[in-house]
Amino acid sequence: MKTINVEKIKKIWLNVFPFIFWLGAFVLSFTEYVVVQLDYNGTYKYKKKFGFTDLFSGNPQIIALLGVILMLVCLLVIPKTMLKKRKSGDGLGLMFMPLGLLGIFHILCTIENDKDLEIGIIFGVILFIVSALATFKKYIKYVNFLCIIMILAGFFTLLAGFMPYCFNKIPFLVGEQVAFTKYFYVSYFSRDVFLLLSFGTFCDKISTKYSEIK
Repeated sequence: MKTINVEKIKKIWLNVFPFIFWLGAFVLSFTEYVVVQLDYNGTYKYKKKFGFTDLFSGNPQIIALLGVILMLVCLLVIPKTMLKKRKSGDGLGLMFMPLGLLGIFHILCTIENDKDLEIGIIFGVILFIVSALATFKKYIKYVNFLCIIMILAGFFTLLAGFMPYCFNKIPFLVGEQVAFTKYFYVSYFSRDVFLLLSFGTFCDKISTKYSEIK
């Protein structure tokens, strides 16, 4: 009976899976899957919408897509820049961009929809903080755990109907009844999960490399 090679599994996880997770985030950046909840005075109806993302008509989604693309740049460039000797800095500055741009996307969406402003903006700001920590050799080892926390937080906001993954439309009349509409952007959440997994796993890889070259 063959024994499990833990080191080999860890090597595959750190070197291959960041790219697999990135590919998931990239594909989901071009698709839109929305669950629509219609509330007629407490009577709920649901429908699903699937399509392709509208990137160039004022939709800030293009910012999130740019963050996803720059994640690939990080995956390819950072392992080289981090090893170069430099007078200042750790060569990790580019690590700010993927989650930093994702944070900007969520803040803009929250302001645009004028819903759950505190929750949506705080969510975006925390993404900023996590991305900033990833630019420092001293703190990058904490980023993977923080990415998992952000995935759990995002899942909670999705289920609870809060920003940044649930958008409300203005109430409207259906006959004599007032109807409320909620749009749950499952595709946004799924894209962010894959991006956070890619980012966090990659940070784990960088942290492991630093510990090996001490």
